[in-house]
Amino acid sequence: MRIAFAVGLCALVLNSCTSSTERSPRSSETPRFPLRGSAAPAWHLSPVDSAQGAATLAADSGHVVVLTFWASWCGPCQEELPELSRLSAKYREEGLRVYAVLHDDELITAQKWMRTYNVDLPLLLDPGKRTASAYLLLGLPSAYVIARNGTMWRKEEGYQGPGHWERRLRGALAWRPPA
Repeated sequence: MRIAFAVGLCALVLNSCTSSTERSPRSSETPRFPLRGSAAPAWHLSPVDSAQGAATLAADSGHVVVLTFWASWCGPCQEELPELSRLSAKYREEGLRVYAVLHDDELITAQKWMRTYNVDLPLLLDPGKRTASAYLLLGLPSAYVIARNGTMWRKEEGYQGPGHWERRLRGALAWRPPA
């Protein structure tokens, strides 16, 4: 009896440690993030700079949008954000828009960090974490690339290293939705 219980318990523990991508999908399971090609969840975020109006997905129709969730205390975010800032300036004329959404951080600390590292991106707030919830945010950094037609292009979790973002964004900028 004890052996059967131990075997059953081990099987239960091993099954629960398997990631959702390794298990067979069930129709009742929620996807881990909005799927590529699906409509990107709409968002309405408050800019820290009060001179700017609210940032919305609808306002950036026709552009490639990167919505990146970050915090100043997050080591990988500290690597990724300056790279995204540089690429935002480089590809702005081609239609790239990058937004930094502050997540679980102090505003003053984040603003100081952005000034120190010359990160020139619109800093947005997500009151109540509604946008983070709509995009099924799991950790930091997480960035969502939205195609020109408002559909999900890809999700990036974690910092992938120098050069990674430029390759990804060139592909997204080159893609045109079918007429």
